[in-house]
Amino acid sequence: MENIFIYTCKGIGYGNQTWFVPAINHFEKNNHFVYTNSIFLNQVFDVSLKGPDKPDRIYVPMWANWKKVFKLSLLYPTIPRYGFTYRFLGKPYSFGYNYAVQTDLNRSEHEQIQQLTGHDEPYLVKRREPTVKNRIVMATSNKPKNGWPYFHILKHYLLNDGFEVITLGEVGRWVNDLHDLRIELERAEYFIGVDGGIMHLADILDLKGLVLWGQTPDKNKPLHLKIIKDGLNLKPEKVYSCCQNLLFS
Repeated sequence: MENIFIYTCKGIGYGNQTWFVPAINHFEKNNHFVYTNSIFLNQVFDVSLKGPDKPDRIYVPMWANWKKVFKLSLLYPTIPRYGFTYRFLGKPYSFGYNYAVQTDLNRSEHEQIQQLTGHDEPYLVKRREPTVKNRIVMATSNKPKNGWPYFHILKHYLLNDGFEVITLGEVGRWVNDLHDLRIELERAEYFIGVDGGIMHLADILDLKGLVLWGQTPDKNKPLHLKIIKDGLNLKPEKVYSCCQNLLFS
């Protein structure tokens, strides 16, 4: 058994951390003890925040800040550190890692994490909450690259069809903590939203649903949810038509 530390830092979003969960599942199935400094991984996926001062291995999910990686190498100079190359002054570097994977714009993050860890684990997490029939979680965003201004209109259409719609995100309500976020998604039958951390969590929980896809590279698209190409430029009536194909098929 090994003690494996999953190290996250500023810039590693919820989506990047969710991509790493299959690797964590693999480690735990093989009787390794996994712990982290991530509140997200702790509250959503029950990864311990406590562990030994000196782990046997350290893994860093994608998009780590090079300064943090350098600090990590000073704190744990003799412990193997695994991660992804980062860019400094426009050039790729892997300083601070014993083993680094070059970010490949043509491969999904799931595939690259498999390469980093050497393990192929299904991108799924079993739900723990009963599903409420006809409940939809709608995830919004105010970020310019992912914003879609018609969610309130789409919600009105879906409510008229008899669905219960829970809106989460920057222009919806937020949950009390990250644990509640997972519960809200697990209780939903469908997901409709945009690219972001909530979408990745819905995807790994294997919800049925649609994602309005925008400028994000296709390599980062969900593995289970269906995407609507150029969806952020569509009017609500067109998106509603796509929803009907999903909800009433």
